[in-house]
Amino acid sequence: MANTAWFNTRVAMARAPLPVASLLYAGRRLHEDGLVLDANAQLVCDTINSLRTKTIWETSPELARRQFERVIDLFGQPPHPMENVEDRTIAGPAGELTVRLYTPVRSDAPLPVFVYYHGGGFVQGSLGAYDGTCRHLAAASGAIVVVPNYRLAPEGKFPAAVEDCLAATKWAAENATSFGGDPGRLAVGGDSAGGNLTAVVTQECRDAGDPDISFQVLIYPMLNWSCATKSFKLFGAAGLFLTRERIEWYAQHLFTEKSEAETVRASPGKCENLAGLPPALIVTAGFDPLRDEGRDYAARLKKAEVPVEFTEYEGMVHGFAFMADVFPEGKSLLDRMGRAAKTALGS
Repeated sequence: MANTAWFNTRVAMARAPLPVASLLYAGRRLHEDGLVLDANAQLVCDTINSLRTKTIWETSPELARRQFERVIDLFGQPPHPMENVEDRTIAGPAGELTVRLYTPVRSDAPLPVFVYYHGGGFVQGSLGAYDGTCRHLAAASGAIVVVPNYRLAPEGKFPAAVEDCLAATKWAAENATSFGGDPGRLAVGGDSAGGNLTAVVTQECRDAGDPDISFQVLIYPMLNWSCATKSFKLFGAAGLFLTRERIEWYAQHLFTEKSEAETVRASPGKCENLAGLPPALIVTAGFDPLRDEGRDYAARLKKAEVPVEFTEYEGMVHGFAFMADVFPEGKSLLDRMGRAAKTALGS
């Protein structure tokens, strides 16, 4: 790691008003594809890269998870107060599965239910790391947010995460009344790997006819493991939080056979029939290798006559939503997600 004084200064600068970063990177902002990288994003990425003392191929899943938690500790937002936060143990496909419930307010009437799948490349991420994000989402949406603690790779190989998230979603729909929720008002969503899981869950629930999902939210989703888009070519080696090498490392831990990555269950962007899927909010970041996957999925949903609200945060990088304490755009995105869910679910 860089020396402690340098590192602490960088963190303080990231938390300072935006002009500080703008002055630091004056004349050396990254310009690409007609876009300009946000100065604070450049500062945060440089600071995060200083945490990574080994190449990704030398990094164990355990170390990667600790680094992810450290990033959240540094840049995640303080927790919103909730009426209630509790963990429940449900029957999962491979044994007991923990789900965390965030109830934002006391209510005599049932509240909508929003099942959220966290990001982290299927290897990182946790209930603790996403606590601030999920509290904000619950407060902004007025819904009870349900977060499954799905199995991570390499301990839980593909399709463990898919099966756990499907089980948690079905449980939430079937047991909503037990925790004050309304089973008739169900949304799902997630960021990055969680966006992948959102797409898979909505596709498979549509095909099965149950549960009935009213709304889906995909935040800079990972939808195709082929990594063949223009945005991958532009930003995959740029060192902007998420890289091609890191995604290849995730894939190495997640899949038993390379051919698994080509299936629709792993790469839901390959699904040919998108008709009949729930209305969607899809958000991308301009300087993200995953940008074009989200753009394409939104366009294809619209072509299939699925109502879609699409937006791109042009100067942002992958991961900005869960670093909302240093990105005003992250806070505004979480508020936007909440408003969209509130409108869709009638809460």
